[in-house]
Amino acid sequence: MDESYKYLCVDTSIFVQCSLLQIEGDDINVLKDLWDILERNKVVLLLPEVIELELDKVLRDETASLKQAIGERKGLIGQKEEGLDKRIIEDLKSKMDEVVKERESNSGTVKKEIKRIFSHKSTIKIKLTNDILLESIKSMIAGKKPMKKSIKGIDSDTLIIQSLKTFLSSKDSYELYFCSQNHIDFGDSSPKDVVNSSIIAIHPDIGSNFESILYYTNLLTLLNEKFDKKYGPDEIKKAEKKEDLAVKETISDELTQSPSISTSQLSRCVSESLSASPSPSPQDETTGTLKLDTLK
Repeated sequence: MDESYKYLCVDTSIFVQCSLLQIEGDDINVLKDLWDILERNKVVLLLPEVIELELDKVLRDETASLKQAIGERKGLIGQKEEGLDKRIIEDLKSKMDEVVKERESNSGTVKKEIKRIFSHKSTIKIKLTNDILLESIKSMIAGKKPMKKSIKGIDSDTLIIQSLKTFLSSKDSYELYFCSQNHIDFGDSSPKDVVNSSIIAIHPDIGSNFESILYYTNLLTLLNEKFDKKYGPDEIKKAEKKEDLAVKETISDELTQSPSISTSQLSRCVSESLSASPSPSPQDETTGTLKLDTLK
């Protein structure tokens, strides 16, 4: 496939993990490496609109959750620590305020880097259209992955896959690299298909939509193997630790959601979406094609 186009899609979770410094090893360097391969025309980044929309919401929610958790612990300081001087208590509270400010500052820096990546000439944005919405609902009704077993509304992961499918359906000879921590919904559940902890076979419901797709659970391994980056074992382990937490959150979210979604709910949802969502202009689709001509 030497003459094939190389496309990359990075799921929302990968961008979020770089933003709030929640775990040791979270930083902006991996995003700078992503920018580098785009700048050197090594790959075309495909950006479904749903990722861009989802990212803003998730970052707001994660920041609010972090501030709330730190605030609750801040309120407990001095209540049980007998003998602590008032000055020490105030110093501890002040340090916790600094932690919040540091995370907010880092999140702002990362947002700027992500915006730079999203607006790069080697990034193609895939607008959320009526056709993508309809195909996503059909896929969900059929119970196909990556839809979660229990969910309210339209599954954003399904929208991502259908966006990629729609864009690539007219392309010949390509490789798609897909990166997401969520191997519960994107990966094949069969243990025999696991090559290692970072490279997992894509679920056949998803893989059947594409000519060639490779699935990675962390961006570091993908950058090492496909673009000659040099992340070491310790950095990979930190990334895998983040994956474990992400998977636990995914399972927890599924357990707290309603157990089923009806066809009538889906129909109502798509009717509302169709009435509110404009069709893309011919210029949107042409722009992507023109970019590809310069990036082969």
